Amino acid sequence: MLSSNKITILSLRHLHLSHKEISVICQVLESNVGILSLDLHGNVMDAVGATSLSQSLSRCHSLRQLDLGGNQEFNNNIGVDGAAALSRALQSHTSLELLHLSYNNLSPDGIRELYGLISRSSRLKSLDLEGNVKDVGNRLGQISCLHTWKLISSCTNLTDLNISENGFLSRGQQSVKKALSGSNHELHQPAACI
Repeated sequence: MLSSNKITILSLRHLHLSHKEISVICQVLESNVGILSLDLHGNVMDAVGATSLSQSLSRCHSLRQLDLGGNQEFNNNIGVDGAAALSRALQSHTSLELLHLSYNNLSPDGIRELYGLISRSSRLKSLDLEGNVKDVGNRLGQISCLHTWKLISSCTNLTDLNISENGFLSRGQQSVKKALSGSNHELHQPAACI
């Protein structure tokens, strides 16, 4: 097993890791609390795996980059419960600069769970929430837009934002555009994100 605080970057993308394999990764994290970057993009992590991972990440205060995007394959996803666990675990992490949670079926409730974490992450520069709200119903689109607007407004160092494919209706899109234009920071992001 990898240990002794030597691992600073761990990338295990697209390996179809489930919560069973995530538990092994948690053991690695327990002995490498100085990790700077963790990339588990494109696996099959569910809320159970995200909760286990969150417990280990709570001790990794040097973490700067966390990519858990693309974990909604085969009806697995981090979802609301996983988002809540991540938010609680990372609440004291002041060094987080990159958070990618695209395609995890977070829903508006999951995005709301992340609000506290993201608003406290004063160093956060890159946020990817693409493809998390699948139901494009009028009320759901407005709720997710409201939470996304709050996130954007609270991130003063944000330079990279992806919120595309979240079912925002035209009224919701206008709210997000207003948040972007009225913010105190410069935001660089492709027009396709809105």
